[in-house]
Amino acid sequence: MSEKKKWSKGQKIAVYTIFGLLSFVILIIAIAPNPEKERIEQAKAAPPIEIGAADLYNQFEQNEIAAGENFAGRPILTSGTITEIAKDITGRPYIILNGAVQCSFASKDASQFAHLSKGGFVKIKGLCSRKMVYIQMKECELVNE
Repeated sequence: MSEKKKWSKGQKIAVYTIFGLLSFVILIIAIAPNPEKERIEQAKAAPPIEIGAADLYNQFEQNEIAAGENFAGRPILTSGTITEIAKDITGRPYIILNGAVQCSFASKDASQFAHLSKGGFVKIKGLCSRKMVYIQMKECELVNE
C-alpha cells in the first residue's frame, strides 16, 4: 500500500506563494495595454486610401520603397478580381486580388467567403503591410455596397 505524502507547512506556503505570483502575473498581462493593438485600431479608424489592386501592385513595382512609405501601415480600400480564396498555414482565410494583393482576414470571418468565387469582383478594406511575394494586407474586411 502506498501512503499519501503530507506536505509540510513550508511546502504549502511555497506552493501557494508561487500560485499567487503566477496568478498576479497573468492578471497584469491580461489588463496591460497593448500598444500594437492600439496602433492598429487608430490606423483602421483613419480614412482609407482608395486604390485598385492592380494600381497598388504597379506602385510597388515602380518603386517599392516609395510605395512602402506611402501605403504601409495605412488603411487601404482596394478592389479587384479574386484569383484565389484559401486559408494560410495558421487557418486564417485570405483572398488574393488580381494575382498581386493578398488580403488576410480573421478566422471568424471565413463564413463570409461562402458566396465568393474565383473571377468575382470584391472591395476590401485593410491595412497595407509590405510586399513579399504579394502585397500584404492585414486586418481585412469585405466591403458591401
